[in-house]
Amino acid sequence: MGTSSSLDSPGSVADEADAMERMALGQYVAGMGFSNVGLDLVHAMSHPLRAFYNARTESATPDCCRTWWRSTPRTCERLGVPARLREVGMHAEDIPALADALADVCAGGNPREATRDEVIALYIKAY
Repeated sequence: MGTSSSLDSPGSVADEADAMERMALGQYVAGMGFSNVGLDLVHAMSHPLRAFYNARTESATPDCCRTWWRSTPRTCERLGVPARLREVGMHAEDIPALADALADVCAGGNPREATRDEVIALYIKAY
């Protein structure tokens, strides 16, 4: 296997076999971690987006969140993936209903409790 990370190369999106294999391995390892510690609020917040707008979102493991957050706009742009929720069809008036994500089972794995107002603020920031 090669050594470039999925943040450095869009190869897995371009159907490059080696890059797809590395991405699959990374997803597998992340899944093992999730089964041990659970998921988080970001993952919970993605569920209503999928239900309301058929939008796919991604989350990141705690160890790479800072790098992922800084690199996301560039990576999204290179891959042609929307970087803002409005680009996947989210409507600002839906935010209060989307904030019900706080009740999602995945939210329980968040490192700290969040309030409904904080969830709304996160959606607004990502909008």
